Amino acid sequence: MKKIIKFKKLIETYKTVADFVVVYIQEAHPNDDPNLSDIPNLMSAEGRLAAAQLFRENVKIDDVTILVDNVANEANLSYGAMPDRLYGIVDKKIKFVGGTGPFHYKISKVEKWLKRQQNKPKF
Repeated sequence: MKKIIKFKKLIETYKTVADFVVVYIQEAHPNDDPNLSDIPNLMSAEGRLAAAQLFRENVKIDDVTILVDNVANEANLSYGAMPDRLYGIVDKKIKFVGGTGPFHYKISKVEKWLKRQQNKPKF
């Protein structure tokens, strides 16, 4: 939960610098979350959409777009995102790659990168 609070602060601070998107991928520990027990099949598209909606409601990040990975896990496999990861993309090119969570997921590193982006001259 601490990471979510930090992420929400990051969004609030840098919303004029960057667009923030969450890509909801497969659950790392679906049985550990009692909210997910009501979802019949997290491996179906419908199950993932329902879980993403629960995430939005519980985390309360209404101003952020949430995308949902397909059941083939293409986004997760392409970006090595399990269980969580931060990316910075500029002009359709990956410019920042954060470490994989939970141990190398550092919001402070993406914040430093965003500060540099904020201070770059605009053309």
